[in-house]
Amino acid sequence: MKIRKKNSLKINLIFKLNIVLLIISTLVFLISFRVGKSEINQVFDAELIKSARLIFELAKHESFIKNSPHLDEELHQKFFNRYDYELHAQAWKNNQLIYNSGEHLKTSKPKEEGFKDIIINHETWRSFAFFDKINDTQILVIEKFHIRENLIFEIALASSVALFLLLFFIIIVVIFVVNKELKPLKNLADEVSLISLGKIKKIQENNLPNELQPFIKSFNSLIEKLLNSLENEKRFTDYAAHELNTPLTAIRLQAQILLNQNHNKNHRQEFENLIEAVDGASHLINQLLTLSRINGGIDKNSMKKISIINLIDEIIENFAKEIAQKNLKITKNFENISSKNSIAIHKIYCQILLKNLLDNAIKYSVNNGAIEIEVEKNIDTLSIKIINMNDDTSSIDTKKVFENFYRSNKSLSTRNVVGSGLGLAISKKIVELHNGSITFKCIGNKAVVQIFLKNLIP
Repeated sequence: MKIRKKNSLKINLIFKLNIVLLIISTLVFLISFRVGKSEINQVFDAELIKSARLIFELAKHESFIKNSPHLDEELHQKFFNRYDYELHAQAWKNNQLIYNSGEHLKTSKPKEEGFKDIIINHETWRSFAFFDKINDTQILVIEKFHIRENLIFEIALASSVALFLLLFFIIIVVIFVVNKELKPLKNLADEVSLISLGKIKKIQENNLPNELQPFIKSFNSLIEKLLNSLENEKRFTDYAAHELNTPLTAIRLQAQILLNQNHNKNHRQEFENLIEAVDGASHLINQLLTLSRINGGIDKNSMKKISIINLIDEIIENFAKEIAQKNLKITKNFENISSKNSIAIHKIYCQILLKNLLDNAIKYSVNNGAIEIEVEKNIDTLSIKIINMNDDTSSIDTKKVFENFYRSNKSLSTRNVVGSGLGLAISKKIVELHNGSITFKCIGNKAVVQIFLKNLIP
């Protein structure tokens, strides 16, 4: 099975904008680098020309020709070279070398004028030759090529650092702007996430970008259709439950009258079976009606503070007859909690929840067995655990017990138990509507169902 990666609009937008900025910045840097390199070469070449002309003007004087071999070399370098002895000049007149700025470096007389790259001692030099045919004078000025390369590198490094800092600042600005512009989407997502079956509402279109308006209108239209559908479903369910319960009530009443009037043992058993079947059908209808209403969600205004201990005691009393018929022993263990402690919960749904769980525990308990009810209070959580003894826990599929209409009928003592298979499914929905959790597991011959509820009030 191929797993699709999540696609983030914000991350994609930031990534693509930054990639475009990076490409543009790189192109600008490369163009600027080429232009800068060309300008630097032109500046250095111009310096070579100036140096050549200066030497040429000096070479016209006889005193310079006579004294040039005796001039202090350091004076020559200070006068002609700005780049740490890397600029050298030579002059020829009448085919005779009349000037050499550095005796340690000699080259042959140039054959042609202009710029040229030459190799001296395995190093690249930039040269400029100037000829004066009238005075039969040749001037050669050479400079190490790495001087301009070092300068170009320094300028490129400084430019790249500045560009990097600017690009980093732009990326931060892009991220900030994208987050700010996409904030309405996040707010919209938060508002949609608050919508539940118990609190379905339309989204306000105010203060939202124009680009989101079509989505909002479509969403609100869908919400309106959903509300109408839920209302129609609720009406139909209530009507169907009423229409089904009416004939069942009449059938049960007639069966009860016939049972009281008939003293034939076989006939009485048949009427008892009929009454039991009618009770089972009525129970199923009521469970389906409850399930339908629960799917509509819970209104927070209906949440009240109640004592869970008092509610459990009340429900146990309601099942006194069933408990006595199976001779069950009820053990209560209320740890760190008393009747004074309350919890914010929907009372009617909580009654349905506990009735279903206790009814389920009684029905599927072995005769003369025991049911344990444990309630524990933690920091902000309430745990309710109901444990009953079952003679065949291996037949229970714990992964399916919360599914609609699931029943395990393999137990010998519970094979004929009348049930709808909706009790645990309804219980799970009620717990989830209260943002809690419910688990079911089998430990030996015991079935354990445990609920965790929040919003505990001391």
